[in-house]
Amino acid sequence: MNLPTGGVVTLKRREFLTGVGATSAALLLGGCGKGLQSPPGTVSFYSDNPTWKTGFADASRELKKVSGIGLDILSVPTVTSYEQVIKSQLQTSKSPDLLKWWNGYRLQDLARIGQLADLTDVWEAAATKGWIDSAIRPDCSYDNKVYGLPLHESYYVVFYSKKVFAKHGIAPPATWVDFMAAAATVKRAGITPFVSTQSYPWSFVWFEELISKLDVTFYQKLTAGQASYTDPLAKQALGLWAEMIDKGYFTSPDTDLTAAPAMLRAGSVAMYPCGTWNNQVIQAAGLKSGSDLDAFIMPTVAPGGKKSVVVEAATFVMPARAPQKAQTHRVMQHWLDPSVQKVWSAYLVDSAPNPTVVSPDPVIRHVQALVKQTNPIRVNRYWEASPPALVEANVQDLGDFMIHPGKANSVLSRMQKRADAEWAYWKQEVS
Repeated sequence: MNLPTGGVVTLKRREFLTGVGATSAALLLGGCGKGLQSPPGTVSFYSDNPTWKTGFADASRELKKVSGIGLDILSVPTVTSYEQVIKSQLQTSKSPDLLKWWNGYRLQDLARIGQLADLTDVWEAAATKGWIDSAIRPDCSYDNKVYGLPLHESYYVVFYSKKVFAKHGIAPPATWVDFMAAAATVKRAGITPFVSTQSYPWSFVWFEELISKLDVTFYQKLTAGQASYTDPLAKQALGLWAEMIDKGYFTSPDTDLTAAPAMLRAGSVAMYPCGTWNNQVIQAAGLKSGSDLDAFIMPTVAPGGKKSVVVEAATFVMPARAPQKAQTHRVMQHWLDPSVQKVWSAYLVDSAPNPTVVSPDPVIRHVQALVKQTNPIRVNRYWEASPPALVEANVQDLGDFMIHPGKANSVLSRMQKRADAEWAYWKQEVS
């Protein structure tokens, strides 16, 4: 996941975006040795994830085979500045051809001010071939037009140590009662049940899981500004969260998530709720897929509740000022080609956005089978599911709650007060 800068926005958004870092953006991008001209036969592609550069290069070679055009890859090294850097570049004549971006409201934030190219024709052509899941189209769209193609399709699941589960006679839980019983069992054995952290912005993980597993319809309404953070269901979610904190079910709030895979391997923690995009990193710590490691979808709190799964799908977007529009459009037409997606999915060790591509990884195949079997309601990840300024400040409040779980009501009141202001601003900007 990307880690943009956060905090409460106090300047008017457009003033902020105009004034922020045009110079610093030029220094960051220019300092990486890239000019405005990409090598012949390529289009410029900017990403905030340097660790994926090998995978992007692999995908680029396949794109070159099927489209005749590859990617000139630039990874901005300062991840926390990426969002501001790109927004500054999009307002100049130095726009890149192609970007890695978010979906949901973060994508809409650019589309609604005309900074992204319409990709509806590309989406519809891919859909005709069965190369894309129509369920995620709303999260890649604004005003009924598509502005992004999915980069990956990650499900938020609970990774677990098969050795820990086997040692203590635990089966993957199918109900909330089983889930809490598993946590209690490993806790009695001196093992921390769950990885958790307040580090920005990851406090949203348990929030989105508990809300959606209590009532997925409420989660959808809450993230759309149609329900209140002070409603009884939100209070119930934080109450349940506080109980789990009091029982010692979580790692310390200051846990560094980069250490989580090693903790899972060592058996000091039993379960790690996160996106399947993290599968590659977990396995790199020495957990063998299928034998040491597996995953399940967190069960609903109420028996018989609607099953749901949180989905994250970063996007490829084409700036409206892309210097090489025709070539970039051609690349987009071939991004979802199965030959490209097989290579990309194998590198990422995650689900491909093309549903015809089956992952070679046992854990991901299991997750894909669970999704197909249970047909859960798919909801967008909290980070992208509401206006950015609202989410970025709310996750800081949730981080505070993790240290002071007795302050649930005041935290939710602040979140709702902020929601009232931010949704009003969002609607004003749209109109």
